[in-house]
Amino acid sequence: MKVEGAWPITPLGVSRIFVILGYSLMIAGLILQVHIGKLVWVGVTLLALSGGRGIEVKEDGLVLKYLFWRVKIPFEEIKEVMLANELREAKLFRYNWKDAGLVVLLFIITLIKAPWREFPLLFLWIFVIYVAYFLYLFVPIYKIWEDFGKIFLGIVVLLPIFSALVGENPVLGVFLGIVFLVFIVFWTRFDYIIVNTAGKGIIVIGCPDGKKLSKCLWVLKMKLEGVRPSNFSGIPLMIAIFSLVLILGAMELSYWWMWTVGWIFIFASWGLSAKIENKTLILKYAFGLLPIKLKGEDIEEVLVLNRLEKGVLLRHFPGIGIAYMGVLVYALYRYFALPENLLPGYYVGVVALIVFSSSILISMAVPLGKTSHKLLITAAISIAGASLLWIKSHEVELIPMIVILAMIALWTVYDIDTEDYIVLKTKKGKYLLTSNAPRDKVEKAIKGIMEVLIDD
Repeated sequence: MKVEGAWPITPLGVSRIFVILGYSLMIAGLILQVHIGKLVWVGVTLLALSGGRGIEVKEDGLVLKYLFWRVKIPFEEIKEVMLANELREAKLFRYNWKDAGLVVLLFIITLIKAPWREFPLLFLWIFVIYVAYFLYLFVPIYKIWEDFGKIFLGIVVLLPIFSALVGENPVLGVFLGIVFLVFIVFWTRFDYIIVNTAGKGIIVIGCPDGKKLSKCLWVLKMKLEGVRPSNFSGIPLMIAIFSLVLILGAMELSYWWMWTVGWIFIFASWGLSAKIENKTLILKYAFGLLPIKLKGEDIEEVLVLNRLEKGVLLRHFPGIGIAYMGVLVYALYRYFALPENLLPGYYVGVVALIVFSSSILISMAVPLGKTSHKLLITAAISIAGASLLWIKSHEVELIPMIVILAMIALWTVYDIDTEDYIVLKTKKGKYLLTSNAPRDKVEKAIKGIMEVLIDD
């Protein structure tokens, strides 16, 4: 995607060499007072060749176009995108000081070395342009427009007086004031985007519509930190159900390979990460080998269950409830089918399935936020599980195992209830994103998903 009217202000690669060489030639000419005209002309030509020509946003990065070369910035290297026009203390000199410093140095040497008395008109004209440029560099852009009336009055009053002091007609001062205003309006009418990168430092980009470009860059490269997709629907749910079948089959048939493969599929069904690329939300499963892509037009609604009064997981994802209900039914059947006084290991596994499956079902059936209620119910289920275990086997050695089982069940329910849940309603079905990250990261993730919904 080509961004109309945008261009890189910060020179990179060959452009940086041209800038340094151009300013060096002009400074050398002024200091040595040898071939000033030629050196200044060559320096200006190099600066003109070094300028940026355009910006292009691709799926994997930002491309900065110069005259005969391009510089690519991968999205992975972009750490931050800011709109300078909206930052109250954003002075462009802070972000572009390497090149602006050369301008300041050239101005100081020009004031000292240039024969101003022989060309006072040229001196005034260049001086006014420099002052406008320094105002643009050292004063926040919002402040320039906020105090534009004061700046205008100051220029109208001061420049005619200044022109008279150097022996020129005050009318010339009015003309120079117009020149000043033209340059300051030209430089500040654009939006300036500050792109902080890992590999190439800070890059300044000029753009007619900075809000649109900065939002575009932010959305295209955004990774939803601290957020991962859940296996509550779609292909991941099928993988999870298949893994449960293998694990239960291993318990029934005592095939350890089924047990191992089942747990591998369980891990594969869990979401690995979520990120946004090119206006597409990508959910990665199966150790990153199974990406599910949701385009902006596919997402119909975004719900944050934790903010709903009746945010119940089973209402949105009944499939996972059916899967856990199947596990509970099998575990109860298995428990009652086992005879008494077998080795304790036969009963512990079955009771563990009963406790965990019923606790998770209760946790997903009760609205989020009612943590204390869920913990009390889980404690009651754990006590019931201990009673079931005691009925089948009166081994005292099982008491520590029962306590550990209860603690794990309580921790699992607490962990489920304290996570944030984002439900995506799409044309392909519903998807669930979970996060136990700090709330600011969750808010950022929700904002990123909402940005995908906006058609620019």
